[in-house]
Amino acid sequence: MKTIGDFMSEIDKVTTPEEATALVDAEAKRICEHEERTDYANVRSIVLSNVGYLSGYYNSKRMGEIQQLFRTAHPIFGRTVPTPEEALEAGKKAAAQQ
Repeated sequence: MKTIGDFMSEIDKVTTPEEATALVDAEAKRICEHEERTDYANVRSIVLSNVGYLSGYYNSKRMGEIQQLFRTAHPIFGRTVPTPEEALEAGKKAAAQQ
């Protein structure tokens, strides 16, 4: 079973946009096959959103690099690096919309 840690390790190895595209495509395909899904485009979109979310766990330099390589953004913060206070408020706002 693949973990988030495994996926982050794969993200860490990406150095080109082509590698990023290949990783996202492979992960979307793996999920579609594992879950017997036929909505590849939707799954691929979710994978990209997950990459954007995971980029928030890195320092601001690496976060920007990941977002640029994968052509994605954090689903809540976009391409900005929030202060802790801004992150808390954005999280509260996102939770209130659920």
